[in-house]
Amino acid sequence: MQHFKIKRNWVSVLILTLLGVIGFIIFFVKLESVPKGFYVDEALHGYNAYSILQTGKDEYGKFLPIVFRMYGSYNAPLYIYLTTLPIKIWGLNPYAVRIVASLSGFLSIFVFYFFLKNLKISLVGSLFFAVTPWLVFQSRVGYEVSLAFFLFCAGSLFLWLSLKKSIYLIPSAVFLSFSLYAAYTERFIIPPLILFFFVIFRKKILKKENYKNIIISFAILFLTQIPNLMIVFTPAFFPKSDLMSSSAILSQAEKINIFPKLVAFVLSFLREFLSQYVNYFSPRSLFLSNDLDMPEMTPFYVWMVVPYLIGVVYLWKKRKEDYSKFILLVLLLSPIPAALTKDPLSTHRAMPVVFPISLIIAFGINEVMVFLNKFKPKLLVKSLFVILFLFISLSFFWRSYFVLFINEKARDFSFGFEELSQLIRKDSETHYIVEDQRIKIPYIELAFFMKIDPLIYQKNIDQTIKYNYYSNTKFDPYHQFENVETRGIIWEKDIYKNQILVGDELSISSKQAKEHFLTKVFEIDDPIHRPIFIGYKTNPGLKCASTPNKSVYCNK
Repeated sequence: MQHFKIKRNWVSVLILTLLGVIGFIIFFVKLESVPKGFYVDEALHGYNAYSILQTGKDEYGKFLPIVFRMYGSYNAPLYIYLTTLPIKIWGLNPYAVRIVASLSGFLSIFVFYFFLKNLKISLVGSLFFAVTPWLVFQSRVGYEVSLAFFLFCAGSLFLWLSLKKSIYLIPSAVFLSFSLYAAYTERFIIPPLILFFFVIFRKKILKKENYKNIIISFAILFLTQIPNLMIVFTPAFFPKSDLMSSSAILSQAEKINIFPKLVAFVLSFLREFLSQYVNYFSPRSLFLSNDLDMPEMTPFYVWMVVPYLIGVVYLWKKRKEDYSKFILLVLLLSPIPAALTKDPLSTHRAMPVVFPISLIIAFGINEVMVFLNKFKPKLLVKSLFVILFLFISLSFFWRSYFVLFINEKARDFSFGFEELSQLIRKDSETHYIVEDQRIKIPYIELAFFMKIDPLIYQKNIDQTIKYNYYSNTKFDPYHQFENVETRGIIWEKDIYKNQILVGDELSISSKQAKEHFLTKVFEIDDPIHRPIFIGYKTNPGLKCASTPNKSVYCNK
C-alpha cells in the first residue's frame, strides 16, 4: 500500500497542535450565543439534568430513569446525566447544556487523528475533518448525537486496533456499550457491527490467546446493558416516531398486484428503504445539496467530492485489505437507522455516517498527496496548498454559521424564550397564558429560563405517569407553574380575565385583538426583526361593557 509518508515528527506534532487550536475555536467560541436561540431538545436535556441534580428525579418525578420520557417519546439518558456536572459548575444556562456536545465533537477530531495515524496515511485529513460542517453543526447544539458520535468513533478505533492486540477489545466494549445510552441510532448499528466484525475477521480475532479478552469484553457488554435489557420490550427502548410510514408502504404495495400481498409489502418496504439508504452515499446529497440548517452550506464542503470519489475507488481496489473491509463495514451499517425514517437525509439521525465518509475523504486526500509527492515539491508548497483549502473551508463555514445562520435561523432555534421568561419573571403578579398550538412545546423553555424549582414543577405533573413511565407515550401539552399556563387560548373565557395572552402573529391576529379589546404590551422580534412573541393584555371590563349579549364570565 503506497502512502504519503511524513518523515519529520515535528510535522505530525504541528498538525496535532493545529487540531487543538482550530478545534477549540470552532467548537467553543461563542458557544453560549451561537446558535442564537435555544432549541426545545436542548431545553429538555438541560431542565431534566437540572431536575436530576436538584432532586434525583426527572421532570415527571421519576427517580433516575433508564431513558427519559420527553413529550410522548423517549431520549437516551447519558447526555442528560453528564450535563448535570456542567450545570453544577456554571448553573442552568445554554453554555452548560451545550458543553458536553461541543467537547464530544472536539475529542472526536483527535480520535480521527489517531485513526489516520494508525492507518499510516496523511494526517492532513484530520484537519479537514475538524472543520466538517456536519460535525461542527451537530456538536455546537445541546443534542445527544455528538456524544454518541464520539463514543462510536472511539469504540470503532479500539475495535480496529484489536486486530493487532486483542486487549483493545475491552475499551472498545466500554465505548460502544455506552454509546447505546447516548443516542438511539447506535442501537441499530453497534450489535451488527460487533457481529459482522467477528465474522469478517474471525481468523485473526478468534484465536485461543484472545479468548480471555473476548470473554471480558462480552461480559462488559452484557453487564453494562442490563438496564437496557430491563426495558427492551417497552416502547421506551425503540421509540417508533418518524419511522417510515406503513400506510405509504402499503399504498405502494397495492400497486404491485402481480405478487402476493406479503411479497408486495416486502418489495415496497425495500424500495422505500433503499431509496433512503443510497442517499447517504450520494455525492449530490453529501456535497452538493444543502441538507443542513446552515444557509448555503452542504454537509461536506463541495471540493471534498473529488477526494471522496478518489477514496471510494481506492478502497474498492484495496477491498481485500483489512482496513478497507473495516471501513466499508462501518460505512454500510451507519446509514441504516436514518434510512428507516421518513426524512430523505437526516443529518441528526445519520451522524455516524460522518465517520466512514470522512475516512474515505482522508484516503482520497492521501492519494492526492502521494500524487503531488511524485513531483517532489517543497514542504512549504504542500503546506500552502493545505492552508489554502483550509482557509477556503473555514471562510465558507464562518460566513454560513457565524454570520447568516445566527440571523436567518434564530426563529427555528426557539429564539426569544429567554427574553419572554425575563418579562414574565419581572411581572410576577400578572397571569400569563402562552399559546402552545403554534409555539412548539413552550413549557420546557419557560421552565428552563425561569429556573423553576423542580420540586414545585413535579407537583403539577400527572403523578400516575411515573408508575407506567416506560410504556405511557401519551403527552399532555398543558402545563402550569408559578404565573404561567401553556395551552391553547380559549377565546370564550380567557378574554374575560385580567391576564396577558402570548402568541405569534397568526395565533393572535390584529383582527382578534381589535375585536376583543386586547392591548399590545410587548413584542419580541428575531435578529432580522420578524415578530416571534406578541403579548396582549386583556380588558375584561371594556369587553363586557361593549358586548350586547354578555358572557357568563362577565358576572364573575
